[in-house]
Parts: sequence; structure tokens; C-alpha cells
Amino acid sequence: MEPRRDGHNNVPASDPAGEGSRRQVLGFWLRVVGLAIVLALLLKTLVVGFYRVPSASMERTILAGDFLVVDKVTYGARTPGRIPFTSLSIPSIRLPGLARPRRGDIVVFRYPGAADAEGRSGESTFVKRCIGLPRDTVRIVNGSVLVNGVPLPVPPGCAPPMAAPRMAGAADERLYPSGLGFNLDNYGPIVVPRKGDAVQLSAATIKRWTSLLAGEGHTVSAGSGGEVLLDGIPTRSYSFTQDYFFVLGDNRANSLDSRFWGFLPEDHLIGKAFVVYWSREGREGSSGFPALLSTVRWGRIGTILR
Repeated sequence: MEPRRDGHNNVPASDPAGEGSRRQVLGFWLRVVGLAIVLALLLKTLVVGFYRVPSASMERTILAGDFLVVDKVTYGARTPGRIPFTSLSIPSIRLPGLARPRRGDIVVFRYPGAADAEGRSGESTFVKRCIGLPRDTVRIVNGSVLVNGVPLPVPPGCAPPMAAPRMAGAADERLYPSGLGFNLDNYGPIVVPRKGDAVQLSAATIKRWTSLLAGEGHTVSAGSGGEVLLDGIPTRSYSFTQDYFFVLGDNRANSLDSRFWGFLPEDHLIGKAFVVYWSREGREGSSGFPALLSTVRWGRIGTILR
């Protein structure tokens, strides 16, 4: 029987070139690649992060040029604050963590200080050692750190203190909070705020708390009568809405840490640094493969951070 010629021929068309099969294969691999990209983004956002250390503030525990793997799960990862591959902001939340930061943890966090001339802002990432937990009293006496009156053990890789510590009373006005006569080697005592702690607000105390209140989303100003205005409303006390921490660099003579910009808010935590996966000397971007090999610090690869 001959095929019908009325435009309704049901005989399947031949596909000698296998076009349909190629489309199926291409579609399959596009789905595989798409799934791999999504999984990689989820892994980097919620599980682990990878960071390069540009400064010497944690020497000798961490060297400038070390590349770190950071565990984001333990303290609770944050969901992205913007849609991937765009500049569109979306609400970000912190997922439940497995543990709280402990004294001695090496933490990676978003810089909580004000933007400065060197380009540091809330988008910059820092790595320091957690010294003080919420409600701890931190004090430095002649270069020795005390927490709640007890000397804190010096980390194994900590750079040695200065041979001649700065004397108590030799004020360094760069330090937080200003006006109390602190310096790098004689600092405090100072109490780390805890969620729910109430502080008194007055003309005498407001300089100490302005940056923390701003970080919690409030505008602070002075009223005509000397009272403190919080979001334009006269306020005498304030209760913090999150926990804070006190952090120091292991290279304490050369570290921009809590002594300078104050307490670390919990919502700025990114994760816990735990291993060096790559390390090289020199500046990032040195050209040439031979130059790259000559600067690799092979002995540091795989170093567990403590």
C-alpha cells in the first residue's frame, strides 16, 4: 500500500543524521552542568569558604599569602544577601549552627568597623583569634591577656610580645573606646556585651556605644538638652539584640583588631578557619609559572590551624 498523499501521512520521518539523539545528549549535559553549578554555589555559600590572607596580623599562626578553608556550618551559615550573578539584594538569614564560638577559635568575619582610607569596609573579610565571649571581662596587662581575671594561654604560633611593653596610662587615642587611656599592651578592663544586656546611655557613655547601636540599625544623636536621641527619641538605656565577641590577632603588635574597632557582632561571623590549603610568598598576581613555583610554601599546605 502506498502512503497517503493528503498531508496526513503517518509514516515517521527518517532522521539519518541523528539530530534528535544529539539534542537529547546536549540537553542531558546542560542539565548536569547546571546542577553542578547550583551545587557548587550552595557548597561555597553554606558549607565552606576559601579565603586568602593578605596581611601579617596572625603571624606566625597564619602567614600573609596563606589560603584558608573556612567551615561555615559550625557557627551557622548565612543565606546569600543578593541573587547570584546580579546586584539585586535579598533578605539574608543565619541558619542554625552546630556550636558557638569558643575562646581560642580562629574566626573569619566581615569587618565591623567604619570604612577607612585603606578601602576596608563591611565587605572586607578579616581573620583573628576569638579571645572574649559574651559577658567576659577582657584585660591586657603589660602585653599579657587576662579573661575574667585569669591569664589566657599564649597560642603556640603567637608572635612574641614586644620587649618593652607600652606603660599603662600612655594613651593611644586610636583605640576603642577613646578617652579611657588604653594602649596596645595595657588595655581594659572591658566587658563584652551579651544579647539582652542593657547599657545606660548618656552624654558621657554615648561615644562608647554609638558604633554598636549603628550596627544594630539605629541612628544616634544628641538632643538640645544633652540627652541621647535614639532614632530621634530620647533614650536612657538600650538592650542589645545580639551577642558580641572580642578578637585579637596573634601578631598583637601589628593587628587591626577589637582593640581598635571594638566588639565583633555575631551576625558578622562567616566561619571557623581550620586548614591551610595553599600558601605562597610574594604578592598575588606574580606572573610566570616558574615564579609561581618558586614562591610556593609547600610545607604549609595542609597545616591544621589551632
